[in-house]
Amino acid sequence: MNGQSRRGIVALLICVVAATIISLDVHVFEDDTTYKVSSHRRYLTTEGSDNTTADDEIYSWAEQNIHPLTKPPQPDKEVSMMWHIPKSGGTTVVKIYECLNLTIANRAGSLPKFHHDKDKEIVAFRPWGERGPSYVNVDTSRPKGIEHAAKLGLVTSNKTDIIFTGFPRDAIELLYDEKNRGRAMGVFRHPIHRLVSKFYYLGVADWEGSYKPQWKDMDIDHWATKVNRDNEHMVKKLAGKRQNEKVNEEDLQLAMKTVKSRFVVGLLDHMEESIHRFNAILGIDETTDTSKACLDQFFGHGSKKSNSNTHDEVSEEDTAWKALAESNPLDIRLYNFIVDLFEEQRDVIKAYSR
Repeated sequence: MNGQSRRGIVALLICVVAATIISLDVHVFEDDTTYKVSSHRRYLTTEGSDNTTADDEIYSWAEQNIHPLTKPPQPDKEVSMMWHIPKSGGTTVVKIYECLNLTIANRAGSLPKFHHDKDKEIVAFRPWGERGPSYVNVDTSRPKGIEHAAKLGLVTSNKTDIIFTGFPRDAIELLYDEKNRGRAMGVFRHPIHRLVSKFYYLGVADWEGSYKPQWKDMDIDHWATKVNRDNEHMVKKLAGKRQNEKVNEEDLQLAMKTVKSRFVVGLLDHMEESIHRFNAILGIDETTDTSKACLDQFFGHGSKKSNSNTHDEVSEEDTAWKALAESNPLDIRLYNFIVDLFEEQRDVIKAYSR
């Protein structure tokens, strides 16, 4: 074979390889999954990178703005965010960190009665003198409040220890950036138990803005089958979708992978251990007198449940359970995934203190 022939064969092979690569590249975007650049992307990680395991897809706002669990926490350089899911123990977590005298961003600091709601910069203040918790003057419990906090530079101000919000995507996407990454945490509860608790609570909670007096004497089977519209709450919040929008299998898979790589998960059924894990992220010394007293107050022998509302439970045989399970299949799968993840993360959190 002469040189010219060899060169021809080599050129042909190069063309074939190039065409194969192009076809593979096109296939990535032409299969049944649609990859939206604005919300998430496919990527391959390398050893030592800040990303998740190879070929995983997670939401880009989490990838870019939240540290992965593989990186040990640096509490003095990071601001943590707690996802407050209604009726899942979030109020108890707030009370614990108020007791521990942390500086908190939620709704409290923006209340007009404290006279800081009109400030043009981030201010941390103690409403009750030199002792007790501090608050910052923004409302991170709602999207507009998060936007306002972002404009004031909540995270970069270094004036808060922990941010509580029911809108994790908004908070992470707007408050943090690649130069100011944070930590994400959350307490989770079985979706059906959460919804049942919500039904009984809002039927009597006349102090809440979302009070539903018509629910007080309503049959829970009727409510679950005809009235309830709070479905797939967790998956929708991570997807950034409204309550009247739908979510699908792709949203669930992205939620699972995002939570696995970026969230320290806690469980309402294991609240004490969950708090210990969060404390490790926050750098809280549990050996101080204040820490011991607070943890004993909530988890000691004489402890009482905060924000508890005694009510009847539902079983898997009940009509209400079946109706709620039918309307929340993705959230239930996400919760079961998180239960397993809670066990997996135990050794990861222990490794932070070694």
